[in-house]
Amino acid sequence: MRAFVLASAPLVWVGRGVCQSAPESAEALYQRGIQAFNAGNYVVACRFLSESYRLDPQLGALFTEATCEMRAGKLATAALHYQDFITRVDSLPPEARERQQERRSVAAEQRAALLPQIPTLRIEVRGRSTTPRLTLNGNVLSEASLGIDLPVDPGDQVLEQRAASGAITIKRITLTAGEHQTLVVQLAENTTTPSPAPAEGTNGAPRSVLPYVLGGAGLLALGAGGVTGALAIGQKNIVKRECDGTSCSRQGLDAADAGKRDGLVSTIAFGIGVVALGAGIVLLATSPKERRGSSSALVLAGDRLVWRGEL
Repeated sequence: MRAFVLASAPLVWVGRGVCQSAPESAEALYQRGIQAFNAGNYVVACRFLSESYRLDPQLGALFTEATCEMRAGKLATAALHYQDFITRVDSLPPEARERQQERRSVAAEQRAALLPQIPTLRIEVRGRSTTPRLTLNGNVLSEASLGIDLPVDPGDQVLEQRAASGAITIKRITLTAGEHQTLVVQLAENTTTPSPAPAEGTNGAPRSVLPYVLGGAGLLALGAGGVTGALAIGQKNIVKRECDGTSCSRQGLDAADAGKRDGLVSTIAFGIGVVALGAGIVLLATSPKERRGSSSALVLAGDRLVWRGEL
């Protein structure tokens, strides 16, 4: 009964713990998510809360996001995020863990209530010698994902199958809460997974993708360095406000520790980003130019989407 009452009440009581130390953009997104939640617009609320947690992974935001997803009917996602919340709380120091015990109890109760309602989908592949290229709701299915019950959110499920010829077959199925279904993918024997033809240079030799991999990794590292650098600056401002030179509040001490960590991560990320991006540019400049003239298109053939041209 306590869990039901807490989950049914407006989420104004669900604070973010140390929201004062959150970047303003993350806090603004969180508040907009709370407003949408209390207005009953759960789809919009969940998007705001998810982005807020991505920018600033506070426990309160994670708990609120899980509750929002439960209200929006995304049962499997909600149960997963409740478990993430429980795992994070259990890893806290004793004093901090004690402050989260009430919400941890609610999360555990809500997750236990959700589990029997989560629909599952089993993908069975018949008549094959190798693993086909399959995606479920945009997620690539590995060999280990086949033949087992996969928890999914209620609603439409989209299974895409790519054949050796490059043709893409789409299957759709709708699952309700607590429903369990099986989809069978029938393939011809000795079906192989298609692999894209390597791009060639002017001399016909395969063209390496390493420059693009390094360049992409460099850009990601630079982005991570920028984000953590901004977080470090935010923590520094908190330290100035909470410390008077001889003593600091608990929030100021936490901000000082977080600022040191974020600053170190930012420095390392920038260093890796510069090296990786520079190496990618050098390799790209010295590699053979790509042969022009190849093209591809996704066309509708009957009830299937088919790639025409080179992949």
